[in-house]
Amino acid sequence: MELVHPADVPGLMKLLGEGRDIESMKVTAQYRFRHKNGTWRVVESKAVNLLHDRAVQSIVVVSRDVTEREEALESLKASEGRLAALLDATPDAYVLVDAEGVYRDVHVPTGYPTAARPDDLVGKNLTDALPPHLAEKALEVARKVLESNEPAGFDYSIDIEGVTHYREARVVPFSSELVLSVQRDITDRIQALEQVIKSESRFRTLFEASPDAIFIESVEGQVLDANPAACQLHGCDREWLIGKRVTELVPARLRDDVQRSFSKIVSGEMIRGEGLSLRRDGSVVPVEFSVGRTVHEDREVLLLHVRDISIRREQEALIQKLARYRQTAIERERARISREVHDVLGQSLTGLRFDASRISRKLEGPLSAEVEAMTGAIDAVIDDVRRIASELRPGILDDLGIGAAVEWQTKAFAKRTGLEPHLAIERGIRMDSRPGIALFRVLQELLTNVARHANASEVKVSLRTSGDTVHLEVVDNGVGLDRQGGQDDRVALGLMGIRERLQPWNGTLQLLNVPTGGTRARVTVPATSYADSSSDRR
Repeated sequence: MELVHPADVPGLMKLLGEGRDIESMKVTAQYRFRHKNGTWRVVESKAVNLLHDRAVQSIVVVSRDVTEREEALESLKASEGRLAALLDATPDAYVLVDAEGVYRDVHVPTGYPTAARPDDLVGKNLTDALPPHLAEKALEVARKVLESNEPAGFDYSIDIEGVTHYREARVVPFSSELVLSVQRDITDRIQALEQVIKSESRFRTLFEASPDAIFIESVEGQVLDANPAACQLHGCDREWLIGKRVTELVPARLRDDVQRSFSKIVSGEMIRGEGLSLRRDGSVVPVEFSVGRTVHEDREVLLLHVRDISIRREQEALIQKLARYRQTAIERERARISREVHDVLGQSLTGLRFDASRISRKLEGPLSAEVEAMTGAIDAVIDDVRRIASELRPGILDDLGIGAAVEWQTKAFAKRTGLEPHLAIERGIRMDSRPGIALFRVLQELLTNVARHANASEVKVSLRTSGDTVHLEVVDNGVGLDRQGGQDDRVALGLMGIRERLQPWNGTLQLLNVPTGGTRARVTVPATSYADSSSDRR
């Protein structure tokens, strides 16, 4: 016992104590035994109690060194442990099946849905565990793999507790008699694919039925698909559109601009806009478009929605025409009233004033003073008549042009408010009368807003041209648009009126708050009228 590991001595002594009195007792024990080099070896001993045999009278022990076997077993256990951990970490099930369809081994990871426990499957036949059609298919594939020694695979579905699960099986040869089937649950993938198919079906339905033209285009600008509305927009069939580049579907003069715009669309800088589309017969259609992104045949593409706005443009043109006609009619009526006021009332009041002056010269005393007072009142009325006539239709606008009219209006503003504007007027501005009248009325409204709401101590007015466009700018140092409080509604109505007045002439209004305080109003109006004059005179 001196050569036995101290920890193993009690166990051996117990075996000897229990077996020494039992004749022919046989026991087997495994323990550690000291080698001469000081290491411990694993020894397996078989002992037979022959103490009662007169010829032997001893315990006979046969021992052998099993150290390497035990080390191999430990290594095998460690390997099996690693393999079990690896199998548990994978989402797939592994099944060993022989040529007769008998389960030899089954491993199912945690959470993998099964109809039976893995241990209950071992030793059973496929026909006992699977539906007949599936068992027949699995056995057919297993035998084919064993015969060809080549892997094979198949997909199947199985109902477990009322829920359909979809599986993917990969079968490979494991030995001359066994095949290994690796089975993966692909239910989530199949369900996702079904959702994709449904989504694709809905998309195609909307794609085909949309009243707007829809193009699927590559990021290089090539048409990959188009719906019926797109074919109708271009007056062609789908085959003619497929493969066309975006620049081929617009007028030639716009192709460079369209190419630049398309680059912005691809980079995400532009998502909507307006333009012109070219029909197959060469005619041009005004359109508006919006852009989205989607995936088509596993690559990112652009989804271009295009709407024909020909009717809208015609309606807008008609509305502009009617607005021009209305404004022209209003200004014409104002001019007529201005002339009537100036000519009729002015002449009558002038004659009345001469009569009063003549009577005054013939009277003496208190009556003469009263007539003189009456003459002063008549003069005041004459001034009012002249002012009203000028505001209705300033003759200076027709005689001397927009520059002189702006200067005259700012002086009238200074006389009325005591606030002298700083003027910067470009000389020699030529402008058609109708947009000129609109610009003059806008100036009147802007100056009225300054007087009523801005609480300003300084006003700047500038008038200049740039190409065929006239620019008017009114800047004040008042409270600014954001601080006008209760005046907002009235200001908004005034600004709405300004935009409505500018719209028929393609004019614009831009309002900005000045960083140092106040408001900057920028107005642009084309210098030339493109209205149908014959229509305006109807």
